[in-house]
Amino acid sequence: MPGKIVICSCCASPAAETRCAQHTGHVPIDNNASEREIKRVVLNRKNSLFAGNPKAGRTAAILSSLCSTCARHRIDPQVYLTQLLVNLPSWPMRDLDAWLPDRWKANQNLPPARA
Repeated sequence: MPGKIVICSCCASPAAETRCAQHTGHVPIDNNASEREIKRVVLNRKNSLFAGNPKAGRTAAILSSLCSTCARHRIDPQVYLTQLLVNLPSWPMRDLDAWLPDRWKANQNLPPARA
């Protein structure tokens, strides 16, 4: 059922969730995607302790967020950030939304980044 949330009544306990995932396929059996994102956040938090000053920490957080978004959309962060930094100074302020990673990808003819 695309576009609808399916509530499985058998998902009352962890064991029931496993059985539900095996029988219906609606409940994912792992959470690897969320674990990878949490790992990125935790490593960034640890590395931010050594940023030097609040402005550097904010810059590191912005770059980390952009790289995570690129990874989620299967965009090579180096290609995206290179084009962003080259073109952004001359880009009109009213069209900055075009540089959001998902919108940028829609306008590119690039192969997806390696996962």
